[in-house]
Amino acid sequence: MKYKILVILVIPLVLVLALASYNPIGGTDIIRESKLTETTAFATQRRAARIETAGIETARGVTADGTGITLKDYGETIGTATSSGGTLTVNLDKGNFQKYTMRENITAIDFIGANTTLATSVVLVVTQNASRPKTMKMTSMKIRGVTKTGLWAGATPPTLSSGVGDIDVFTFILNGSSNIFAFVGGQNFG
Repeated sequence: MKYKILVILVIPLVLVLALASYNPIGGTDIIRESKLTETTAFATQRRAARIETAGIETARGVTADGTGITLKDYGETIGTATSSGGTLTVNLDKGNFQKYTMRENITAIDFIGANTTLATSVVLVVTQNASRPKTMKMTSMKIRGVTKTGLWAGATPPTLSSGVGDIDVFTFILNGSSNIFAFVGGQNFG
C-alpha cells in the first residue's frame, strides 16, 4: 500500500509543488518533483524534510505520523493589542501571544481574528502606563464583539497592578463557544 502526501511549499516569489510517495513494505523513499525549475531555496527545503517509516520529520523538530503532530520546540509571534474607546482589542491574526501598554482605562476586552472560532489559548502581557496608572475592567469579555462569560480562576477577576511600568501577565482560554477561561500568570513584575 502506498501513501501519498501533497506538500505545498511557498517560497517568496516561487511556488513549488512536490509529490512524495513512500512504500512502507519496500522501505524506500521516492520523491517525485513536478516539472518546475529547482531553485537553491527548494533544494534546501527538500533536504530539510525527510520521509521516514515513522512519518515525516523536518530538521526544525516537527514530526507528523499516524498519531498526530509532535513539536520539539516552537516559538510564537508577538502581537501588539490595541485599544480605542475603552475596548482592548486582541487580534489573534497577529499571534496568540500579545503585549499591550496601557494608554487608557479599559472597560472591555474583545478577542478578534481567525482563531476565535476554535479552542485556543492567548497570553496577554500588560504594562502599566509610564506616567499615570490606568485601570482595566476584567469582567467584560467579548469574542468578535459578542459578549461572553469570563470565568476567572477563583471566581474573582484581578485588579491590574497600579505601579508605574508594572507588568501583569494573563492567560485566556477561548473554548470556541460561550466561555472564556481566564488566569493570572503573575502580577507586579517590574
